[in-house]
Amino acid sequence: AGERIALVPVTGRLRFDSFRLAFAAALAGLGIVPSPAFACARAIEEGLLVDALPPVTVGEIWLVQPGRTPAARARAFVELVHEHFPRSSPHGAPGSGSAPEGGATRRSRPR
Repeated sequence: AGERIALVPVTGRLRFDSFRLAFAAALAGLGIVPSPAFACARAIEEGLLVDALPPVTVGEIWLVQPGRTPAARARAFVELVHEHFPRSSPHGAPGSGSAPEGGATRRSRPR
């Protein structure tokens, strides 16, 4: 069977710019929320939520940082993301060596 892509228009009265609030609304039975599996696994195991739609694959995730030696906080964040997205590579796509075409570039800061 071939892969199928469907666009689903979303209409409704509730809109969130916070995943935490959207997740709380779903727990309260107010609707569905797109969520990564790791964020809702416990609620599904406890029977608080159910899978309403089949899993979907989203595009690539890129972490781009200026400079050659990232701060400890940035390294910790990259490690956290890498744990949650194990297919990712901490060094970008094999052989890429730089951001993709049209990607981020380093800009000098005004002094």
